[in-house]
Amino acid sequence: MTILDENSKLPVIINETAEEGLLIENNNSTLCKVAYLPSETKAVEGNIVITSNITSNPDVLVPSGIIVGFIEKIEYEKINLSKTAYIRPAVDFTKIKKVQVLVK
Repeated sequence: MTILDENSKLPVIINETAEEGLLIENNNSTLCKVAYLPSETKAVEGNIVITSNITSNPDVLVPSGIIVGFIEKIEYEKINLSKTAYIRPAVDFTKIKKVQVLVK
């Protein structure tokens, strides 16, 4: 499963601001989203998004500090009074030839 998969939900941090969010898919787009950023976020376009090991789910095994991608744009979400960042993945998934699988 990649970060573009519809079932992917990964805790992340904006590297420059240390703000936490949840990386989710973006309806078959080449971008993914970081949801639930604070409405007063200091994150801006170009900021780096990295993995976080902050999770209450024992089945999620992702080391912290892996670069996920870069913020392309940020939008205000009226429904939950937060902001969503749209992320360009750091990897072109169409060019991957080898992967490493982490086993719990």
